[in-house]
Amino acid sequence: MPLTFPSFRYPIPEKIKKRLLLKLRIENIKRIKMISLASFVFLFLFIILDYLRFAEGKIIFGNIYFFLSLNHLCFSLFLIPLGLIEYHKSAIAIGKWKYTKYLIYAWTIFVGILLITMAILSLIIRDSLTMYTMYMIIANFEVLMLHKDRMILNGISFLIILVVCVTLNYQNIELLLLNILEISGVTLICFIVSNQLFNAFVKGTYNEKIVEEKSIYLEDQNDKIEAYVLRQQSSKLAAKTVEGNNFVHAKDVIKKDGLFYCPDTLGNLIVRLNLLIVNIFVRMVLNG
Repeated sequence: MPLTFPSFRYPIPEKIKKRLLLKLRIENIKRIKMISLASFVFLFLFIILDYLRFAEGKIIFGNIYFFLSLNHLCFSLFLIPLGLIEYHKSAIAIGKWKYTKYLIYAWTIFVGILLITMAILSLIIRDSLTMYTMYMIIANFEVLMLHKDRMILNGISFLIILVVCVTLNYQNIELLLLNILEISGVTLICFIVSNQLFNAFVKGTYNEKIVEEKSIYLEDQNDKIEAYVLRQQSSKLAAKTVEGNNFVHAKDVIKKDGLFYCPDTLGNLIVRLNLLIVNIFVRMVLNG
């Protein structure tokens, strides 16, 4: 079997575009709510950290620790999306809140600015790209983005952190090259994985649509068969039953005749048996 690779950019079929965008927004709102709640919890840890730094005399108005503490306080703004999502959750769930898309974009931009700023300050203070790595993981996996949005986010983030690295380490070429390798590797890996996750999301939505169409088709065929049976039952088909050595029509047999009584004609019984077989087959297909 030949080795095959998945398409880098899986196109969105037009027949599922509207459905996919609605499902994408609902899924992203769920992720935004979860990450906003977790980020708000981190605010208390940052407050403790800033208090310790203030007690040690590190935080002075205008220095880098001062701006880092302001960055930490911005985590309190995560209460805004939490409140909006909770207040409009019913409308969001059915796709009726018209500002869902704008909330997702605004939240993504806010998180991007907040975390890239923290990554830059961390790089200046500790000469570490750990915060940038965390930022790229969150930025690429926090929400499912369209291909164009993902490319813009990763491209801008890479250029910003690259400029900072060059500005800080242009006199140390070896360290600068190491920084470039780190940010390139982290950005590229996160971008590729995020891209494939989105492709899988599109394929999953498309497969759901196909299964739904097949189910509707099978149900429609089942309804047609039942309608055919009803038409057959209404017709006067001749059937015979044995009473002694004589043949009599089913219509001439009444209930008091016991075992010889049959409310259905022979033709009807045959049609019912065929219907039963078809129904069993349809249920087996629908149940996988």
